[in-house]
Amino acid sequence: MECKAALGDTLDDLKEATPGIDYNEGEVFALVDTQKEADIIADAYNAEVVRFDEGVLVMDLSDGITVEEAVSVAADTSINMPVVYPNFIRSTAVYEQVELEDDEVTGDNVAEIADEGEDVELEYPVNSKYSDPYLNGASKSYQWQHNVVGSHYAWKANRTGSGIKVAVVDTGVIKSHEDLSIAGVYDCTDGNLGAYDSVGHGTHCIGIISERANGKGGVGIAPDATIYSVRVLDNSGHGSDAAIIRGLNKAIDLKVDVISISITGVLYNSAFIAVANKATNAGIPIFAAAGNQGGQVNGYPAAIPGIFAVAATDQNGLRASFSNYGSYINYSAPGVRVVSTYNGSSSDYAALSGTSMATPVVAGEAAGSKLTKAQSLGIPVITEDGHCYEKKVNLVAKVVEDFVKRGFQINKP
Repeated sequence: MECKAALGDTLDDLKEATPGIDYNEGEVFALVDTQKEADIIADAYNAEVVRFDEGVLVMDLSDGITVEEAVSVAADTSINMPVVYPNFIRSTAVYEQVELEDDEVTGDNVAEIADEGEDVELEYPVNSKYSDPYLNGASKSYQWQHNVVGSHYAWKANRTGSGIKVAVVDTGVIKSHEDLSIAGVYDCTDGNLGAYDSVGHGTHCIGIISERANGKGGVGIAPDATIYSVRVLDNSGHGSDAAIIRGLNKAIDLKVDVISISITGVLYNSAFIAVANKATNAGIPIFAAAGNQGGQVNGYPAAIPGIFAVAATDQNGLRASFSNYGSYINYSAPGVRVVSTYNGSSSDYAALSGTSMATPVVAGEAAGSKLTKAQSLGIPVITEDGHCYEKKVNLVAKVVEDFVKRGFQINKP
């Protein structure tokens, strides 16, 4: 009954959505555990099974039956029909790509830029054992997010993500990139497109978390974390809820410690409640991007209870103009002009903006800290009306506090 009640809200959004654009027309999905259960549900709706894996059954409805009709029947508490969901379409939460200037690091000129850049006084100290060019404050490709969240303190305490497994559910990855080390790649896309990142978004998010400290480009928040790439989006950066939930289930089954998902959409699907509960019960936090409508807008799956929602801030400590806000936001983190690995080549880098970028910053903090007690830092906090104020908050300590409140087990140093 609880599933049916929640499905009513999904149905309300479905009625306002456009078939073929906002959701896959003539297609629904269900969350099931066995092939026998999948067959029973398909028979109940006189539907054809498209695929069943990772706990997700996708079905084509018979001619003449619309998605709205099927979901309406499923939501009706007076009818004993199994719950099915509309297959909404979501996309990456990137706002824009910022062009790198000619003298910025592109992968081929890292040594030259590192030699030319003069050290500048930074608000927080740089750990001397890391000499990657993007950590130099004089570089136009400077990774400013490290100063905001205090990565240098964590690195100094040898909290670099070693032994922590992170899954990035996204567009895949360029596994051969010079600045990345990938433990595993998985394809959960609707079209079995493979794990290669033709978009660049997944590669960028992975780099924000775990670019290696190897003297090339920059460094991730948790450079020694073990990374798993789970591809759920297509070559245009879009994907269905069925694919996204398949990917999240895969990540949970991998028994990772942290999940980062920079995917968003404004349509509510109660199917995400089940996967959020599954992750919570497994002790795995999911960090998700709030979205880039620039208003008090709920982005999903970030706004689902049990998922940690991340908004974006700029270099001035203010809410990024594009970032969504609201009472569901758990964290804010740097999301404007963040430089990281990209997909143009094995030595490609790019600067992107979006709540997509802020999300792996926080996921990296959760992974890389392990969880260290750094000094209190000035972290921008976004209020429900979208304004920012600076509060002396140790982001890592806040992550620990929130985890404990949610019942997660934390291995404190």
